[in-house]
Amino acid sequence: MMKPGLFLDFDGVLFDSVQEGFVVSTSALDPSISFKEVALNSPDYDAFSKFRYLIGPAWQYYILIQLLKKNTTFTDEAFSLLVSQGPSKEAQNFEENFYQARRSLRCSFYDYWIDLHKPFSFFFWIKERYEALKDFLYIITTKDESAVLSLLKNQGLSFSSDRLYDKDKVKHFGSKKAVIEHIQASLKIDSSIFIDDSYQHTRCFNADSNVSVLIPNWGYVSPSALTQSEQEICTAIDNFFNGNS
Repeated sequence: MMKPGLFLDFDGVLFDSVQEGFVVSTSALDPSISFKEVALNSPDYDAFSKFRYLIGPAWQYYILIQLLKKNTTFTDEAFSLLVSQGPSKEAQNFEENFYQARRSLRCSFYDYWIDLHKPFSFFFWIKERYEALKDFLYIITTKDESAVLSLLKNQGLSFSSDRLYDKDKVKHFGSKKAVIEHIQASLKIDSSIFIDDSYQHTRCFNADSNVSVLIPNWGYVSPSALTQSEQEICTAIDNFFNGNS
């Protein structure tokens, strides 16, 4: 019997966090702005939300915002070029401020922070099957561990930190692909499903891989991405585990 694995991204797969990303990014850039004063019905938010699919690590929010502030036409290519150069000192400082602002938001306005995250219906599908899937399920995310566990707990899901690979672990291994390869090798997992909405994280898997990549059409997805609907992804998971049972 083959040993299966199920690897899930968090933001854009289980939870919609674009509002939180915008509020925290705004505060990281200008701490004088109160969290609840950040306008979520503004052209700035609309532009931020539109290009959220480009973001991997939090420092890339800085690149996105700086490009959107310019009067030139925004392109994916301009963003990718800057990202390929790695984080500048300013972007690194922004990332530090970003996580500090998130901690402050959670500490001072916890209920508001929770409200800025909306679970996708796919999360509840996973939650209903958690007992059957928990021995095969891992979350791999560039979000911080404490935030993920808090959000899952708020929705009534007690998730093991041993199965959560957060921003620090992804940074340690170098990529989500490397994390998956490490887990597969360590636990002798034969085949897996990886669900992520980011091209940055899915593009490195090829058709010959023992990892089947599924890109959800409800996440922060590039307009050119080949995506699957929730029904298609849920059916794929059911078929995968029924075939490995």
